[in-house]
Amino acid sequence: MPGYTLADSSTLKNKLGLTDPDQLDQLEAELVAGRIAEIEAQPIAGNFDAEHLKAIHQHLFQDVYEWAGHTRDERVKLSDGAVASEPILAKAEGQPFLVGPAIPNALDALGEKLREADNLRGMPRDVFAERAADVMIDLNDIHPFREGKLKS
Repeated sequence: MPGYTLADSSTLKNKLGLTDPDQLDQLEAELVAGRIAEIEAQPIAGNFDAEHLKAIHQHLFQDVYEWAGHTRDERVKLSDGAVASEPILAKAEGQPFLVGPAIPNALDALGEKLREADNLRGMPRDVFAERAADVMIDLNDIHPFREGKLKS
């Protein structure tokens, strides 16, 4: 995890100064929950393209990580001088996610797919559930952002 972790390599660098991964997980969950409530009250406008998803990610994780709002293919210079980037990332089973340079186009294509489907509005519940699940599968396969949690 180049640049993302503290010297112990099990704790992500964070704006909170926390060095214990369990404490970080707990506080991250609390802070992100508050940011989710803000988005529910006042959604972030956009077209669900790369820029819109980056804005959502930035809003959610702004209190915790310097790389909030950056896709994992972007090189982010952190306050300690390290450069964080993770263009190649694989699932626990070893199956790779989309390679970094392809992330922006894939996100834009997913946004276009959603716009063509009127952002899944007005669909019968069963059709919506199936289409929304497909979108989430596509988004997970792209895996555009560095996850906050290191342990499984």
